[in-house]
Amino acid sequence: MCALVLAPAITKAHEDEVEPSVTVEMKDSAGVRRTQEKRADLRGGIQERREDRMEKVKEIRERVSEQDSKHLVWKMLAKRAYIGMFQIEKLSERLDARIQKMEDEGVDVSKAETQNEVVKANIADAKVKLEALKTLSTEAHAAGTVDEEMKTKISAAKEEAKAALKKVHESMRELIKILRDLRPETKTVESSN
Repeated sequence: MCALVLAPAITKAHEDEVEPSVTVEMKDSAGVRRTQEKRADLRGGIQERREDRMEKVKEIRERVSEQDSKHLVWKMLAKRAYIGMFQIEKLSERLDARIQKMEDEGVDVSKAETQNEVVKANIADAKVKLEALKTLSTEAHAAGTVDEEMKTKISAAKEEAKAALKKVHESMRELIKILRDLRPETKTVESSN
């Protein structure tokens, strides 16, 4: 008898449990569909922006002509050479200070001073060659077109500048070698055990 009385209550409780879970599932599936649609829209938007950027990059690349890119290469080489020249000048100043210090210590630095003058002359020559290369590069860019004659001039100027920088480097190495030979000998103390 108890079962007959409780049966309608159990059925009602069971129905109440089923209905909310069904509606939750329906809400979840609708939300998933909306989320998937949003993701698809976002992916489409991202893809469109990516394509737009790629088109802009193509346009920019087309605008930069071959001559402009060559000018940029020459300009970068000149910039690199000027940076090297700056470092060489700083090293030259340090070597001048070293020569002066050795002279103050009473060391005969006449050979080093002679080599230092050679280094300074080579530095001045290298500066002139770099300036000529910069001028030719600027003229080529301003002209808009580079003919074979201009290419030959620029190549020659580049080789001259390169040779001048190598000459500076070699003369500085010789000066450093002279200074090392002039420095006083350091005495080593042998340990007695």
